[in-house]
Amino acid sequence: MKDDLKPISRKITVIVIIAIIFACSLFTLIYYKGTEMIRYYFLTSKYIYEQETPYIENFRKYVEDHNIGIDDVDKYNEWIVDNNISFLSVEKDGIQRYSLMTTDGFIQQSKDMYDYRMINPFRQTVQFSDTEAEVFIYANYTEKYYTYFFIADFAFSMIISFLIILWQVRRIIKHLQAELAEAEGKAKSVRTDKDSLLRSMAHDLRTPLTGLMSYLDIIKNGNISGKDEAEYIGVISAKAVEIKDLTDQLFDFTLASSEDTIETDEPMDVQYAIGDYLSEMCMELAESKISVNIDKMLWKNVKVIVSGRFMGRIFSNLTSNIKKYADTSKVVSLETIYCKHSIIIKISNYISDNKKLLESAGIGLKNVEMMMQRMNGKFVYDSNDENGIFMVMLEFNIIE
Repeated sequence: MKDDLKPISRKITVIVIIAIIFACSLFTLIYYKGTEMIRYYFLTSKYIYEQETPYIENFRKYVEDHNIGIDDVDKYNEWIVDNNISFLSVEKDGIQRYSLMTTDGFIQQSKDMYDYRMINPFRQTVQFSDTEAEVFIYANYTEKYYTYFFIADFAFSMIISFLIILWQVRRIIKHLQAELAEAEGKAKSVRTDKDSLLRSMAHDLRTPLTGLMSYLDIIKNGNISGKDEAEYIGVISAKAVEIKDLTDQLFDFTLASSEDTIETDEPMDVQYAIGDYLSEMCMELAESKISVNIDKMLWKNVKVIVSGRFMGRIFSNLTSNIKKYADTSKVVSLETIYCKHSIIIKISNYISDNKKLLESAGIGLKNVEMMMQRMNGKFVYDSNDENGIFMVMLEFNIIE
């Protein structure tokens, strides 16, 4: 279960990282553009001048009441502390006579208010006891707006980041739900196929078994001649072979439909992994006087992973089908087809006219398909009624 969740965990981690990077980028962009707009507004509007004017009036009164000269620095400092002033600048004839900044200001744009090039338009005249000078007073008129904008920008970027994560997580959940629904549908289909196959096997077993018991009863009762008895024994033997074939198919079905983890061999060259089974098939067919054409068989240097337990049953089943249903006067063809990520073994043979292959061999072919799927491979078969050719293709994944 943990291994199944690892890809999802990695996806969510990537989504969170991307969302954080996007949020930081969005925050920086909005903050840069937004603070530039706020800065432009402050430097081009009357806002600073209007905010500063009450402080200038207060300072003028303080200067007049205490008869302060332009160089009475200590008295400046006292007024600055009492009125929570962040910055005060006194200039006379373009020469800076006094300047004091009481805060660093963590927002860069607000520091424009400490820049002499920026504040000159906002200076106002103050009459000191000994001369007249230009004064600028700043008491955090702008910094709070930059702070508010910073907080709003941060909150907006985090909300967007959260919505992106939520959107992507919902997509993952929706995808998982679709996968679960698909898996449930496949599981239901597999159960239905299993039930159908079991019923079919039970019916196929009952038919020869009933015939076997009938002939045994006849022999047991002794109401037959010696010639008929030999004939009946031949029929009984044939029925026993038929029952054995069906029980073999039942065993294959049990093996293929098991949910236990299959044991696969180590990756090996395709010639050794598959070629040995094809060689055995050719030998058995030759013993049955069936010719095999292997001109289109070619082994390349690629590796595959198979289960020896399944491979033996697969080729045994296919060989048995060919021996039972192929037209022995025609050649069986073997061919290898190499794709980008897989190799296909194609087996073609002509069907005997008096045989109904798909009706008789359907269960065995279904077993082969299930075994190939258990090995992450594919199996397809096709019967062409026009030319009487039956073809199967076994596809194995190539290990890179």
